[in-house]
Amino acid sequence: RSYRDKYIGKADCVLSECNLFADRIRRFVPETKLHTVYLCQEHHGSTLNIDENRISFLYCGSINNIINIKLITSFLNEVNQKKKAVLHVIGSGEQKDTLLQNVKDTGVEVIDHGPVYEEEGKQKIYSQCQYGLNLMVDTVFVGLTMKSLDYMSHDLPLINNIKGDTWNLVDQNNIGINLENGKEEEAAEKIVLMNQVSYEKYRQNVIDLFNNSFDKSIIIKQLDRILEDL
Repeated sequence: RSYRDKYIGKADCVLSECNLFADRIRRFVPETKLHTVYLCQEHHGSTLNIDENRISFLYCGSINNIINIKLITSFLNEVNQKKKAVLHVIGSGEQKDTLLQNVKDTGVEVIDHGPVYEEEGKQKIYSQCQYGLNLMVDTVFVGLTMKSLDYMSHDLPLINNIKGDTWNLVDQNNIGINLENGKEEEAAEKIVLMNQVSYEKYRQNVIDLFNNSFDKSIIIKQLDRILEDL
């Protein structure tokens, strides 16, 4: 880190994957050289095929020591006390058994799909879910996860606790709920009481944000502008 901080400002151009990290290195890099360029994906979209008698959540990705199992379990438990909750899981990892068992112990139904890589298979699962879980432990320093990008590429609103970029995107663009420790019941109640019109607005906001900020064509244009200015 010392070597990075000492010489990073010598580069002709510095690209940061999120504003959170850009803010950390800003004092070492001239403003004109520093740019945030988000990772991108193709927009996959998804067509809802849900059971209105339940609320289904998705966790997609590695299940390791940086995901917040305690918060996930507590939040889903609060939802399940108000309306039947279901957790779909795509992925694997050393903490998978712990996550699945802890959530099952609350009475929440868990559907384990294992690792799924083909888009057709993911579409079938995404179509059954209303929200994507983007909940990590507080010590993680990351502004935007590939997990949240994957959710958004499939039009899925977020249940998020990641500070920095994602927190601001959720707050400013109304694409889900930012969940604070100790506020699980409040967040669960908001979701359970939400009507269909408000939920569909969430999804449309996700689509608009993705197309304007994370679509591959948008990022390519941004990179072209940066290169032209060098």
